[in-house]
Amino acid sequence: MNPSPRDNFYRCMTLIVDNGNEAAWELLDYYLSKQGSTLKDFIENNQHEIFHLCNNNSRCCRCHYATVNTPNGRVLFQTQLGVLLDTKGSNFPCFLHKHGKPTCTHTLNDNYANLNIATNQLDLTLCRCLLFNFTNILPHGSVERTAFGDLIEMRNKCCHAAKGEISSKDYQTYKAQIEKCLLDLAQVYGKTYDMQLKFKDAEKRPFDESICKELQHTILQVQVLQGVSGLKDHIESSREAEKDAAAEIKKMENSTKRTLQEVELCKAIAEHTASKVQKLNDNIEKTLKAVDASQESVEISFAKLEKKQDENTEETLQAVEYTTANIEKKLEKSSKRTILAVESSQKSIEHSTANIEKKLEESSKRTIQANQRLVEHTAVKILKFEENTEKTMDAIDSSRKAEESTANKIQKLEERLSKCETSKRSRLIGLTQTEIDGHLKKGTFVETPAVQACIKLLETNSLLILTGAAGTGKSRNSLEILHQFGIKHPEYKSVKLTDLHDFTDLVQDEENLVVLFEDIFGRTNTKFSENTDVQIIDRLHACIIKGNIKVVLTVRDTIRMSCEWILNSHTIFHGK
Repeated sequence: MNPSPRDNFYRCMTLIVDNGNEAAWELLDYYLSKQGSTLKDFIENNQHEIFHLCNNNSRCCRCHYATVNTPNGRVLFQTQLGVLLDTKGSNFPCFLHKHGKPTCTHTLNDNYANLNIATNQLDLTLCRCLLFNFTNILPHGSVERTAFGDLIEMRNKCCHAAKGEISSKDYQTYKAQIEKCLLDLAQVYGKTYDMQLKFKDAEKRPFDESICKELQHTILQVQVLQGVSGLKDHIESSREAEKDAAAEIKKMENSTKRTLQEVELCKAIAEHTASKVQKLNDNIEKTLKAVDASQESVEISFAKLEKKQDENTEETLQAVEYTTANIEKKLEKSSKRTILAVESSQKSIEHSTANIEKKLEESSKRTIQANQRLVEHTAVKILKFEENTEKTMDAIDSSRKAEESTANKIQKLEERLSKCETSKRSRLIGLTQTEIDGHLKKGTFVETPAVQACIKLLETNSLLILTGAAGTGKSRNSLEILHQFGIKHPEYKSVKLTDLHDFTDLVQDEENLVVLFEDIFGRTNTKFSENTDVQIIDRLHACIIKGNIKVVLTVRDTIRMSCEWILNSHTIFHGK
């Protein structure tokens, strides 16, 4: 019988979720073991760089003491950063202005990694971030690094499958690609054979649609957050473009001011030249006055000569003629020199004026052309910015509406589920308390030192197994343990279950609870299904690791012998 498209989807997701996460954890543990370090120490050594994988456009108080290379785009989101670092602790870095100095008391050696961080708390994306950015176990261009990237790409492709279905043809292709990626990664930490066994085990597992829906919904939410973050980055780049346009306009204003200053300088030169011409005209007037004075002197001489006509008339006339000729020659030479100087000055003034006018005209043309180009370029940028802003605002509005619609639907579903589960869970918790009260009311129980030892084991290990033959007091002892544990730890509630499946339906991950499974594997015959019950044991193990769920199991000796294989094979029972 051919599997349905829905089954194909589940098989692919099972390969990625179960084996992909485990392969990523194994890679990280393998690297840490080689370095002789813990995950917490590893994160503390790289905590400054990890902080700026999320806040890539900001400075923090540690940047004043040591700078780090920040990526061009955001690598981690705030929720992912909260898994690795203690974002609410007192040592978490403070943000600084661009050129500001820290006012806090933080130092470079303060640690702010999460205290209880463990590799099994990381998803594929966080593991890839740590392995790619801070280790050399997956070098650039290697087959293993490419395989890790292809594995995440296949995860995203499966999550976006229409209606959560994959055709038989695509299933064979997807399955081959996913298995190849996982085997390439397993080869790095030396567990290729174990990975092949897990592939065979995944083929036998039954269909569990709730796991697929939960993972698909989680990944889609992360991608919506990535889209909104991309829009924010786009808005920031648009603002930077607006600042650049304002800077260019400022440059244009400075260029215009310089041109006006040059024009003022040319005016000053022209005024200086005009003053020189004025001085030259004054000199010419003085020369002409000197000529007039000479002529007056000649006339006076002639008057004197007329009075002395009786004395040496001929010699006097010759002297007068000689003097007059010399004066005329001198006046002629002086006039020629004065005229040449005036003509030369006029030519120099005309040439200077022409050069000034030509330079002014060329400078004005260049300034006008540059201003026109800057105005046109700025107008185009402003138009593009307005168009991009409108598109961005439309995208943000549609994204918000879709997010609000999805959140409302999820809230309604969660409220309906919560009402159903709360009523049944409250009834079972009440019945368990009634049974404990009946046990105490009898007053026939004789406490032994084993009770206190069991309570200490439950506090430290979170899992306690009571075994023994029928009628040896397993039930009474377990009720007494629940009673005394509840007195010491009033924040924990107690509930008694007789079926593993009730744990999946009734127990919430966040509440503090002590769960008593009485004869969970059967009373006379073994009651355990490998196909379905192993998944419930997996979830039970995860809750125990988290620390808010304590578990007490009672198993009869005869039943324990028949289900010894599950007690030996599953990690939840190791060391118990």
